[in-house]
Amino acid sequence: MGRDAGVAAEEVAHYGMEAVYAVDVPILDAYHPELYLSAIVQACGILKPKAVLLGDTLTSVDLAPRIAFSLGGGLVTDCAAIECVGGEILLIKPVYGGKVMAAYTPAAEPFVAILRSGSAIRKMGGYDLILAGRQAADWNAGQVGVGVAHLLGVPVVTLARKVEVRGGCAIVERLTSAGYETVRAPLPAAVVVSNEVGMMRYPTIVQRREAKKKPVVSWGAGDIDLGRPLENRLHLRKLFAPATRQRDCVFVGGESAAEAGRKLAERLSSDGII
Repeated sequence: MGRDAGVAAEEVAHYGMEAVYAVDVPILDAYHPELYLSAIVQACGILKPKAVLLGDTLTSVDLAPRIAFSLGGGLVTDCAAIECVGGEILLIKPVYGGKVMAAYTPAAEPFVAILRSGSAIRKMGGYDLILAGRQAADWNAGQVGVGVAHLLGVPVVTLARKVEVRGGCAIVERLTSAGYETVRAPLPAAVVVSNEVGMMRYPTIVQRREAKKKPVVSWGAGDIDLGRPLENRLHLRKLFAPATRQRDCVFVGGESAAEAGRKLAERLSSDGII
């Protein structure tokens, strides 16, 4: 939807689609919930779809419930898979913190589903424990570990100072304002470690030499199926050094405490402090 949507529709058509519909309206360039909802509901009224599938984006989180209520269909968010068993459609999503997978059957059409996006870690598969630094290359935002856990649908423990794996669980000592607490997370899980986790282990010369022989796999955005455009949620407007203040120390005295107090008040008043 939006200006030049037809151009994007032509590109999508090369992926084996039977038909691609575009709403080429400039007013839809920027997301507006009521306008987007109106366009999709009108399109559904014409096309009579059985399902409305949306990618895992912030826009979808806002728009999907509106579509479902307007069309009278069911809604499944964070949908990890769609299966057809015996002619019945099953929408599968994690519940209870990812410990259980729930399979829903739509009772009315069209149903609406937000499909969970993939990731490089999901592409690798076979992961048990994902470790991330508290603050790293994301401009100290501290969001990479939590974001990865959200995409994969696994539990996450932040501010870890100690991590052990026992009995299929990650036992983590997590920093708190009062000290630390010990929590347990079933694997697979993501753990965000802080500098309190200990000194880094440096590889030996032999290990460095062996590391050079390891294959390096390079993936682009198209290889890991992010399911959403690569776009900044924040825009850096400027980088600047904070203004510095010139401070002067002035001693105010007097023959008595009353005189010193009067002179102090006069000086604070002349400086515009009081």
